[in-house]
Amino acid sequence: MMEIDKSTLGTLEDQMFYRRIALKELTGIRHDNPTDEDFMFTTIATINRLQENIQWWYMSCDVCNKIATKESHNYYCKNCDTYPEGLTPRYRIQLQISDRTATTSCTLFDEEDERMLNTSVSFLLDSLDGKFEELPKIIQELCGQRLIFRFKLNNKNLTLGMQNYAVKKIFAPDEKLEKQYLEDKAEEDLMDDEVDNMLKRETKKPNEPVKKVQISKCELSKNICELVPVKEEPKDKRNGSTVHEKE
Repeated sequence: MMEIDKSTLGTLEDQMFYRRIALKELTGIRHDNPTDEDFMFTTIATINRLQENIQWWYMSCDVCNKIATKESHNYYCKNCDTYPEGLTPRYRIQLQISDRTATTSCTLFDEEDERMLNTSVSFLLDSLDGKFEELPKIIQELCGQRLIFRFKLNNKNLTLGMQNYAVKKIFAPDEKLEKQYLEDKAEEDLMDDEVDNMLKRETKKPNEPVKKVQISKCELSKNICELVPVKEEPKDKRNGSTVHEKE
């Protein structure tokens, strides 16, 4: 049975705020068994720069869609262990992003890049006149943009703490919705704090003072009389009267 990706369900607004967290929280997530949970999150962040010395595209094998490396005049696919006849250039753009809590790296792959840039890799490569190492202007202009990223964390993120996250989808933020989200979250956090404080007061009550009971002398004497037994007078065995009565 095919597992449903919950992050793609609901309205566009639902998807934009699906499990929204800050980058500091995202980069701190660890798990020993990544298959037993949905490690999909969204965050809003600004693109600081493109990662240096990393090519923005790669040639892929048409059989397995994995990277094929150039050897002399041919491309070799390590995954298939062959020189594939069919090859397709694909996007692979690595970015450095940040929010007010942290900075990290992420990678955008072919389909999402093409949707965001609204152009194909082949078209951009043709426009470079063989200077394939150059970075097209349209990609450079990504720097400074504030976007919503949907990430899917993998084994290396969760077990090794590797900070390079795969971007599954990108959204353009709606500032009105973002403002409403922040207001709702602030109200929710305030309510959580109030509940925590109330629970602390319930569990840590101060010691109640010992109540002082005031007893009058009369009551004190009466209480003592009830506690101390009265000494009986010796009786005359002949008539049952006490010795003092007889006298």
